[in-house]
Amino acid sequence: MAPKSLAQIDGLMIDLDGTTYLGDYLLPGAAEFYHAARDLGKRILYITNNSSKSPEQYLGKLRALGIPARNDEVFTSGEATLIYLKQKGCRSIFPIATTEFRRMMVEAGFAIDDKHPDYVVLGFDTELTYEKLKTGCLLLKKGARFVASHPDPVCPMAEGEVPDAGSMLALIETATDRKPEVIVGKPNPLMFELGLKRLKVPKASTAIVGDRISTDVAMAEHAGVTSILVLSGVTTPEEAEQSRHRIDYVVQTMADIIPMLTS
Repeated sequence: MAPKSLAQIDGLMIDLDGTTYLGDYLLPGAAEFYHAARDLGKRILYITNNSSKSPEQYLGKLRALGIPARNDEVFTSGEATLIYLKQKGCRSIFPIATTEFRRMMVEAGFAIDDKHPDYVVLGFDTELTYEKLKTGCLLLKKGARFVASHPDPVCPMAEGEVPDAGSMLALIETATDRKPEVIVGKPNPLMFELGLKRLKVPKASTAIVGDRISTDVAMAEHAGVTSILVLSGVTTPEEAEQSRHRIDYVVQTMADIIPMLTS
């Protein structure tokens, strides 16, 4: 059940693509919201399913857009995926992923292997090639384990919705008859649990803010925390009204949340 007032919320997990910005365009109300939340002492974690970039790249983008992000305030599905793989004892990976996500894998201590990897790992690969797809599918058919960073079929951009990891996953599943053992990002409760450790506030005083019902709202529902749906990305008002998921608050822009934080 949602708290009577968002004034009871101490920590906010907030989505980026479609909630904070679209491409390189800061969405209306986002800057005002973040500055107000800071002034009220709210803890913030920018949590994104987009595994194409590193946390450092997201920090740079947020700061360039005028958002006061701190070094430990970005958490990506890519980071969560690497934590999961460490827990599973993975040592080698074949990545279907961007150069930046691949760099993160190497820095985390994983070997890149296109012959006998422990796992094939799919991220949001904006540098996707047929050669990567072919190699990954052949490795899966030979028995490599399979993990995907997140399920989003499309990513909202300024020019429209573009194919995301979920669409790439559908292609691989069709070609291999293999499904990933886990899709790590939102709405997986693992993403929330790992994010909560980074946010460092009690679960009961945490809210999730995002534009997507199937990931942001669904994760909040699974976790039993407050959800705030912002109609700035992929979700329409009609879809919000017809959703089978519990949505605690629906707003047009992030600025609409500001008075709710104090009343």
